Amino acid sequence: MKKIFFYLTFFVIFIIILASYFLFTKESNSLEIILPFPLENEAQSLIPMGETIDHSNSMGHPGIDFKWNYSAKIISSAEGKVKTIKKHKGEDNWDVIVRSGDYIIEYQELASYNLSLSEGTVIEKGSFIGHPANYPVGDYRDNYQIHW
Repeated sequence: MKKIFFYLTFFVIFIIILASYFLFTKESNSLEIILPFPLENEAQSLIPMGETIDHSNSMGHPGIDFKWNYSAKIISSAEGKVKTIKKHKGEDNWDVIVRSGDYIIEYQELASYNLSLSEGTVIEKGSFIGHPANYPVGDYRDNYQIHW
């Protein structure tokens, strides 16, 4: 009986130690990001997440559109691994999708992307991703934007 009590006590202590390890050493699900462009390339305007004036989606705009009147440099807002590079919904533009821990960051509507990137490429925060696409509107011939 003493042996069973000893092994049961040992097992319980082992489970407590194991649970403590996973509870207190697991990384948090937070992510520190920067803007997807260098500060000297400050966007002239943006369409915020949730905006419903120009978007009929009942949930609102599902991201942030940054706009410039020139082809700004787009950079990685966090470190991660390139998950996918694909054409943007039948257009001639590109989407670069990066996994950063539990998060997915999408750089959509790029006119061009960094050709050294491919699926599986590990990137650092601030790495060059590409350049925004130009969507001329009315008299505005220079209307560069990305969807982030």
